[in-house]
Amino acid sequence: MERMHTEAGAARTGTAQRPGAILARVITGGMAARAVLFCCLACGLCAASGCGRKGDPFLGVPLGPSKVRQLTAVGRPAEIVLSWQAPRDNTDDSDLLDLGGFRIYRAQSSFADYCRSCPRRYELLFDYEYRGPSGQKPERRMYQYRDSAVAPGTVYEYRLQAYNAAGAAGPAPEPVAVHYDAAPRPPQDVALERSGRLIVLGWQKVSGLADGRAAEDIAGYNVYRRLDTEEYAAPLNAAPVAEPRFEDIPPAYDTVYYYSVRAVRRIEQSVLESDGAPEIRLAYLDMTPPEPPRFLTAIAQPEGVLLKWMAKSEKGFAGYHVYRRTAGAGQFKRLNAGLLTENSWVDTTAVRRQRYEYAVSAVDDSKSANESAFGETVYIHYVLD
Repeated sequence: MERMHTEAGAARTGTAQRPGAILARVITGGMAARAVLFCCLACGLCAASGCGRKGDPFLGVPLGPSKVRQLTAVGRPAEIVLSWQAPRDNTDDSDLLDLGGFRIYRAQSSFADYCRSCPRRYELLFDYEYRGPSGQKPERRMYQYRDSAVAPGTVYEYRLQAYNAAGAAGPAPEPVAVHYDAAPRPPQDVALERSGRLIVLGWQKVSGLADGRAAEDIAGYNVYRRLDTEEYAAPLNAAPVAEPRFEDIPPAYDTVYYYSVRAVRRIEQSVLESDGAPEIRLAYLDMTPPEPPRFLTAIAQPEGVLLKWMAKSEKGFAGYHVYRRTAGAGQFKRLNAGLLTENSWVDTTAVRRQRYEYAVSAVDDSKSANESAFGETVYIHYVLD
């Protein structure tokens, strides 16, 4: 700065300057410009390579899974059960093929201190590792976590984030809250009746809590169904059932199902369920026989009596049985050893000049092998012209 002031003063007073001094300033200025340019380039390289500093904040955020789906939380005796489905896409709508797991966060406060609009302090509760197949989209099933570190009179709020194999987490869905308190008593005397395909469950009403107090806020009941290889997931009913009765049509015959019923208490928007009533096992077999065959005819032939009838094409059909008796006497006896699949058959055991009565039944492909009633019977006097 001192040199600059001096040169400026000389210029103002008109003092002559030597040519060498002018050349020196020009060279010095050029070197300074080059130095500034070099410094700018160096800073640019440092920004590109890191140089111990954070990267460009405008570069893309690491790709992560989208939000977990159908997150719910239900209070039960001594625990809160979280349920959810895994996302199947990334935040850019591409397929999620590298799910790593789920991070479960929890915040809590007492009933007295709970403030719906106040900021929350969430802490990591559990890191849930995904153990499904790699390189594929996650299965369409429910995942569960049971939080047993709970106390009555406390509001617990949960948030979940899915993360990929590289640890990059996606966005979190809206939190779910549970006003945790005493659960109802479980339903008693659960019974099951079947009428055709329809299943009817019934039980006694619940009017008390598990801690012995009377319950004035019982919202209804949830009914659960599972297979042998499954755990109970979401209830069958969309909203708690008000009356102690529930009707169900299971999805498939020849399957073993288990049912359990829980009483439901509501505090604010929270659901508190009882322990499950003792489960009921149902072997749901197909007990409905097919329709009988129609239009049976009998034709005398040299090799025996030819029987023909209309073919059946209904779903679940397996085959036919053929029956015969001496006309007007005795019981029908089955003639074929194995199930017939064609809609015609020759009775080679028929004796000429005998009078016979024939009938045909249909059999389905269920484990019960349900057999229909006879179709129209047909009479024949076995003689040849």
